[in-house]
Amino acid sequence: MNMNRIVYFICALSIGLLSACTVGLHTYQTVGSKFDPKITRIEMNVSDLELLGEVKVSAQYRTYFGSICVFDKVNEDAFNIRITRQVHFVGNGEMNLSSAIQLASYKVIDQYPDADFYVPVLSERSIDGMFLGAITKEEVRFKVYKLKK
Repeated sequence: MNMNRIVYFICALSIGLLSACTVGLHTYQTVGSKFDPKITRIEMNVSDLELLGEVKVSAQYRTYFGSICVFDKVNEDAFNIRITRQVHFVGNGEMNLSSAIQLASYKVIDQYPDADFYVPVLSERSIDGMFLGAITKEEVRFKVYKLKK
């Protein structure tokens, strides 16, 4: 009798784990290159760049027990886990953008696809603590530049 309960439990657990897998469209985009040489010297002035504009991206999510993360909004739109887009900004310097902001950064590429430089200039994070969890809202403002011809 106990063996049947264990078998039923294992079957229910495996079905639950398999049904938790998401099926959908996931798009990843990398800006920059990991194959840049270690030392590159380009002498430029601010007069060589043209400011195209600014873009603010945001993400709001809840965390429970310090590790379970549930996204609510990305760029003020309801988050759909089945359709995600991520942008990874890569360069020689450190750009420590959180995974939440990487989910929201597609907005920068959509608004200025032909830009040469995407520079994060302001990062804000507000955390509303709850019992055994928190609601976090992150915002990053990017300045977008293009080289003058």
